Order: sequence, then C-alpha cells, then structure tokens
Amino acid sequence: MSSSMKRISSKKLSTKGFTLLEIIVAMGLIAIALVTVIQLHTHNIDLQTETQLISMANFLASARFAEIQSATDLQIGSSSGDFGEDHPMFTYKQEVESMVDAENLYKVTVSIYTDDQETGKEFIFNTYVYRKEE
Repeated sequence: MSSSMKRISSKKLSTKGFTLLEIIVAMGLIAIALVTVIQLHTHNIDLQTETQLISMANFLASARFAEIQSATDLQIGSSSGDFGEDHPMFTYKQEVESMVDAENLYKVTVSIYTDDQETGKEFIFNTYVYRKEE
C-alpha cells in the first residue's frame, strides 16, 4: 500500500500548471512594462504641450512682424503689450533698432513671453525690415 501511495502523490506533484513563483515573476514583468508605457505616454503629452506652445509663440510673433511691417511709420525703440482676449497667457516686447552699417535697414526683435507659472518661457524672434525713405 505504501508503494501505491507514493505513485499517487508523485502524480499529484507533477500536474501541469504554473507555480506561485512563476505567476509573481510574470506579474512583476507586466508591472514593469505598464510603468514604462505610462511614463512614455506622459512624456509624449509633455512634448505635445511644448510643441503647441512653440507653435503658438511662432504664430503670434509672425502676426506681430506683419503688423510692424504694415505700419506706415517704424517706431525705433522698445514697446510691449499683449495679444488680447484670444491669447491671454502671452505677452510681447518688441525692439526696433536702426542698423549702423546699412541705411534704411532696421533690426526688429520680438520676444514672446508666457504668463504660465509652470512654464514661464521666453521665445525670441528676429527679422530685418527695409524702409525706403520718401
């Protein structure tokens, strides 16, 4: 009877399935993979936000340059302002200076600032404007 008991108990031990250790290791690997995916997704969202901010600053600077170029008189010096209710978190500072080496050529620098407490970024754009004297 003892030999038949040994056969039965050895058959029970050799049943197919996963051990607790294998399950814990698999769950650990899944957890590591999920944490990595979540970190990548968060990084992607941060990059998208940064890209939108840069694109908006570029758009606003282009609009400001268009206003400067279309003005009949070019005011040398500094001025600042905002972009109204449409873009409340952005302000600008513009500087127009005459180029010493070239007549009728002006360097225009527009700095766009974000008022956001977390980012608080500054974007600087330069262009040159030629004005023929009349």
